[in-house]
Amino acid sequence: MSDYINSHVTEIEDLSELSLRIAELEQLKQRIAATAQSKVTTDDTHNDLDSAHAESCAHKITSVLSYALDEGNHHELLANLEGLKQEFGHLEVIRQLTTLLDAKREKTKAIQLIEAARLIESQLQPDMSVLDLKLYAQKTKEIDDGSTLASEVVQILNLALQQIVDQKRALLEVKLTELNEKSGWYSNQPAKSPETFFDLPECIGELIELQAIMNFPVYPDSWWAVDVMLKPVVTRFNFHYNNNKETNNISKPEWALAFVSLFLDNKAGVLDSHFGEVFNRINKFVLFEVITGILKPLRLKIVSMEKSLHKIASSDTASSDDYERCGRLLTHLIYEVAAFDQKIRNQFHYNPYTEDVNQAPKKKWAGLAGDIFHNQDADSSSVKTWLNFENQLANKTFQSEIINSKQALSIDYDYRGANDEENLETTLKPTYSAYALVKLMDTLTSHFQTLGIVKYQLKFVSGVQLTMIDKYCEHLGGLFKTLSETYSQSKMMGLIPGGLSSDNKAPTENNTVVGLKSLQGFTEIYCLAKFILNALEKWSLDLIFVQLWNAFKSASSKSQKEDLSIFDSALKQYDQLTTKVLKKIEEFFKKEIRASLKIYVNSSRWDIPETDDAEASNDLGPLVTVVPKYLKFLEKSVSQYDYHLISDQVVSLISNILYEYIITNHQFTKAGISQFAVDVDYIVSQLHSVLYLDQHRGYSNDENPDFLRLKQSIQFLTDIDAQSAEIYKKSYDFGALRKKHGTSLSALSNSDISDLLLRIL
Repeated sequence: MSDYINSHVTEIEDLSELSLRIAELEQLKQRIAATAQSKVTTDDTHNDLDSAHAESCAHKITSVLSYALDEGNHHELLANLEGLKQEFGHLEVIRQLTTLLDAKREKTKAIQLIEAARLIESQLQPDMSVLDLKLYAQKTKEIDDGSTLASEVVQILNLALQQIVDQKRALLEVKLTELNEKSGWYSNQPAKSPETFFDLPECIGELIELQAIMNFPVYPDSWWAVDVMLKPVVTRFNFHYNNNKETNNISKPEWALAFVSLFLDNKAGVLDSHFGEVFNRINKFVLFEVITGILKPLRLKIVSMEKSLHKIASSDTASSDDYERCGRLLTHLIYEVAAFDQKIRNQFHYNPYTEDVNQAPKKKWAGLAGDIFHNQDADSSSVKTWLNFENQLANKTFQSEIINSKQALSIDYDYRGANDEENLETTLKPTYSAYALVKLMDTLTSHFQTLGIVKYQLKFVSGVQLTMIDKYCEHLGGLFKTLSETYSQSKMMGLIPGGLSSDNKAPTENNTVVGLKSLQGFTEIYCLAKFILNALEKWSLDLIFVQLWNAFKSASSKSQKEDLSIFDSALKQYDQLTTKVLKKIEEFFKKEIRASLKIYVNSSRWDIPETDDAEASNDLGPLVTVVPKYLKFLEKSVSQYDYHLISDQVVSLISNILYEYIITNHQFTKAGISQFAVDVDYIVSQLHSVLYLDQHRGYSNDENPDFLRLKQSIQFLTDIDAQSAEIYKKSYDFGALRKKHGTSLSALSNSDISDLLLRIL
């Protein structure tokens, strides 16, 4: 059977003659039974069929063939063959029969497809109406079942249709051109034939319907009718901006942009009133379609200018002057195009991706800037030239006005924040270089923001702005390290107050000046870093940077879970720097205060006899003289919030030195503790304003725990006598002691109280 099928049933025509061959098959039953053993296979083994099974198999196959001859249902035939497989196994004859039936089906479908195509093609006539042509296109579309043959047939039918459409298009464009010229809607002169305004929309509508037969134009392509309508305008545009005219100036792209902008301003109303209804029929805005059309010559002009500038700037033979000139012109071109894009968006709400006036656009319009630069090769494009040039300009400004400026680290005491009254608590005085850097960053942001292309915006931020911010942080780190080393060395050499020496010399006026200079250096670096840190925090919340960060995270394969913004890494660097500087300022005050109190601590005695009137020690002079100078300098430089933090540290430093070196290292008579109380009151009276030891201030250090411990220790030593102290030394009844004091000695631990009892003589 297999041999017979292979040799006799190979074409579709063989299947049509199956009735003649059924008799032959009957004669071959015996041969099938004899050879069945060699023709029958299962998955991996052969089935042994007896003659009865072979005869049954041949009979059923003959029935299936008869059914196929009678044009039986293809799916039923396949089901029958599947049943034969289940009954007799995977016979080769069944497999080949299945293949032949599939081939017959495909060829039958092909014949039907070709016959349908011939019928459609026969209906195509040159004088067909647009409506009939639309029906033709619809029928052509309906026969496309996705097969390769169908695609080829549809392509042939569409080519025939396109020829008819092109013929009709040519006739309609001639007619529309004549009506367009007579109407003169595009000029500022009165219409030559006002009545043409009635015929013009009808002709436009016909041409639109004709184009819509094949497909709707997709941006940046435009409607044929719009191209014809705008032809006089485009001709005038080319006359001015694509010829050897003064208006064709590569340094003045704004002239060509203004031409289009002015045209739209003047003719938006005319377009809507006379031609709006025509486009409404296809759910389009006439103004959007006209803008798409007028952008075509403008786009070609801008591309031409961009390529010319890029060619010169990227040439190996270009001089530095040529490069800078082209770079500036390219920058100017990009900004002018971006400004034009913004106007078109804002004034006309233009978005060419509006497919239906009743539905929101599927995506945003990137503008002419996006059209021109979006698909360029980033490694060889004019955008790269522009980015490099912007980087060079930024670096020049960075070096001249920020790094190498004579006033780079000088604090701008005249600075006022945007909302000075509201931000007084957190506004600090920046250095001139910090303010210049923030201004430069804001300017650069306005530059790249206009481009409107995310990948180039990210390149700009990472390649220019973030690089500059990182460089400056590194520069500040170097300055801070140098200043810290210089300060430490001078302290070791005894050149400034507090240096190690064997004598008890008070700080000199010269040493105070040197100390103030060191504090000024630390403060300048702190103000600079903190001002930039505040700016980074503000920029992190700006919409443009939030959007760029989200775009970067969505495109990046690396995990960015730890970073919260595009400036997160820079924020951490500047925060670490400000923390280091604050610690160094705290270290500075610790050394200066210890030096100022050195004589007082080393020379004072507290086991003194009773005196009539205790007076503050003269040895406190250095402290109440030097510390206010340092603090007043800080107060006028940093914000109230920052100053409060620093002054709170100073209060702790003074309180801890007095507590540790005076109270916990001496024993006191009544006269001694009275003298010490007078000294502390004198310190507070002299420094209360600079140390915020005033409860009426918005910021107050009155509740500083170290200061409270010092005050309560003095009060405790003043109130208790030696006899009571002896009793409590033995009883350890600290609860009773606490009840005797209104403050409950809350700032003192039991250990502190126990130690104070030992100080009483």
